Amino acid sequence: MKSKIIIAAISLSIVTVLTSCDEHDYVDLDLPSGTLWATCNIGASNPEDYGYFYSWGEVYPKRDYDWSTYKWCNGTKNSLTKYCSKPNCGAVDYVYDLDDDDDAAIHEWGSKWKMPTQDQFRELYRECYWVWTNSYKGSNVSGFIVYKAKNANLKGVKVLKNDVKSVRYSEWDDTHIFFPAGGLCLEVGYGDFGRSGGYWSRSLCVPAPNGAFYLSLDDNSLGIRVDEMYRYIGYSVRPVRNPEYSLFSIF
Repeated sequence: MKSKIIIAAISLSIVTVLTSCDEHDYVDLDLPSGTLWATCNIGASNPEDYGYFYSWGEVYPKRDYDWSTYKWCNGTKNSLTKYCSKPNCGAVDYVYDLDDDDDAAIHEWGSKWKMPTQDQFRELYRECYWVWTNSYKGSNVSGFIVYKAKNANLKGVKVLKNDVKSVRYSEWDDTHIFFPAGGLCLEVGYGDFGRSGGYWSRSLCVPAPNGAFYLSLDDNSLGIRVDEMYRYIGYSVRPVRNPEYSLFSIF
């Protein structure tokens, strides 16, 4: 488990938008799985908003983020009461993926939505073109724009804060989403706004079950990673939906 906490937030921008029947917009980035990504975080009214912060497996935001306030333990990282694969970490149940009742996306937006899996984050990492911006659409909100790749050579390309060599897309004119760099919630404080951010998956870190997988975003050296972090920390949630739930598209 990493001791250093790094957080990034990504801003979303959209050109090709699929409008869902339950009033939450999403984008088709032409991913192999067909996964459709929401344009906003849970609790956000637009792509630039950070939205709510959740501990992993909890469905309500809260004031204090610590092991002592975490729902699925008895106050410590080694006293897990659910989602546990190791006896030295708590009560073993061999459940490695969030139950629907513990998925913040389902709880807030309904059954057509879910929190992304670890594999869905990795697909987004591999298949899209990522560009850091200091001010998404003039909002002064920084984060990563995740573009639908125009060709195979651009898949997986990452343009970080100080990278001026990569060929950039035309501003806002291509299909994309935005992950704002909203930082994180830790204990009774908030940190790293504008420099980094984190987005929870629904996937447990099986080798170290007091952690779960998340998308880590950073403006510089560490860039973008799918990594694991302690479950009690407050991160953003970006829902996804499967293509069978889409009704129509606007081109």
